[in-house]
Amino acid sequence: MGQFIDDNQLQTALEGVLKVASGTLTNNAPVWQPVITQANAQAYARIVESFLERGFTAAQIAQWDYGVNYETMIGLYYALILGAGYHDHDDEYIAQYKHYYDHLPDAMLVINGTIT
Repeated sequence: MGQFIDDNQLQTALEGVLKVASGTLTNNAPVWQPVITQANAQAYARIVESFLERGFTAAQIAQWDYGVNYETMIGLYYALILGAGYHDHDDEYIAQYKHYYDHLPDAMLVINGTIT
């Protein structure tokens, strides 16, 4: 299965959150690369399972208008959890990125502006 974003896009988003220079996170701290890869894969899997269990098909999910937004935000949430020890972020800081994860079960599958 494909993903809405690749690891480089998640890395760029994470660099913004962590306030480090774009393109430098995994060069300066290589421990982040497997964290980013795992977080991105988990975010996409969470999205797919959420919609599959509600009866949508993989083809429908792949066309979801909000896939990029949700995968980015859920990926950030997972990355911050998995890498919490690398940047000393507490649970309260990380929790602000949990919104998309929490609301995924209620998200509507919108394709080309139409609720499916």
